[in-house]
Formats: sequence, structure tokens, C-alpha cells
Amino acid sequence: MFNLLQIVFGIILYIQYSECNPLFIPEIPEECEGLTLCETVPNYPHEHAVGVIKQLEYQGYIWQSDANSSLNITSDGEDDEYRDLCSTDKRISVPLAAYDGQGKWHFVLNQKSHVVQVVHMEICSYPNHKPCGYGVEDLELHVRGGYKARCSQMFLRRKLVGFNERGKVVHLVADVPSCCACVAEHAAGFQ
Repeated sequence: MFNLLQIVFGIILYIQYSECNPLFIPEIPEECEGLTLCETVPNYPHEHAVGVIKQLEYQGYIWQSDANSSLNITSDGEDDEYRDLCSTDKRISVPLAAYDGQGKWHFVLNQKSHVVQVVHMEICSYPNHKPCGYGVEDLELHVRGGYKARCSQMFLRRKLVGFNERGKVVHLVADVPSCCACVAEHAAGFQ
């Protein structure tokens, strides 16, 4: 059962935001086109997000973030015996919007000053499916049987908390770049 403070807070949020901004639709900048997460959203409703985050935390909501969410990302220990076949850029994202894979972008609950959702990403350094070993010094890769090896971006489905067009809290699922894998594909012209 809701207590009086929660009801009053909910009414204030509804009145304040439904009249002045009835729709919460992110304006996705050009730099985020083709991506699944965006960290810079010019019309991000910071005040609404702060209110919703405070309300969820007051209710005891526990945020899910990637483990060891620090800016000090390290490799898994490359040595002379093992080498990555696909070069990657590792980074941490504090998303403000997420693409749901069904044609819609949604705001993600987050604040740069009060980060509640952090996502680790590993993105292929060379887009357009470069061959495995591209940019790796002293590496020559041979694949037999009419196949060629190329680097391909892999994704994990990640649940995030955001809000819909009306500002209501929803759980979103976004594809997050997780690694760059060396995959073999049948080369054109081989049977």
C-alpha cells in the first residue's frame, strides 16, 4: 500500500511533467545513429529522471550494473603465446538512451552526477568486417576450404530501466556490443 508521501510525490510528478512535456521521446544526435546506446541526448529530461531515481531508491530498488564498473578496464592478459585476432575498443557507457531493436529509442534512467546504470562495451576497432588479424603486427592467418575469416561485432541483450513516452518506468532490452569475434564465412566463388 502506498503511503501519503508517495501518493503526493506521484501526483506532483504527474502534474508537473504531463502538462509541460507530455511526450518523452529522445532526440538522438547524428553521432549515435547506427548504435544501440547513446550517452548524449540533448532533450534528456534530467529533472524527471532525478525524481524517478529518487522515488525508486526510496522504495528500495536495487540497480543492476556490470561488475567492476570502473574506468580502469584491463585486458585478460595477452602474452606471447596468445594474441587477439580482432582489435577492440573497450569502454564504459553511462547511457541516457537505448534502442529497443524495434524501431524505437527510449530514455534510460541515469544521471552523470548520480550514475545508476553502467554498461561495459567492447567494440570492433575496424568496422566493415575487416579480416581477422587486420592491424595485428606479424600475423598471417590462413583459413582452408573456401572460407575467409573476418571480425564481426557480437552483442549481448541487456536489461535497462528507462521510461516510455509518458514518463512511466519500464524495463528495456537493448543489444550491447560485447566483443569482436573472428568468424569464418564461406568465400564467394567457392562451392
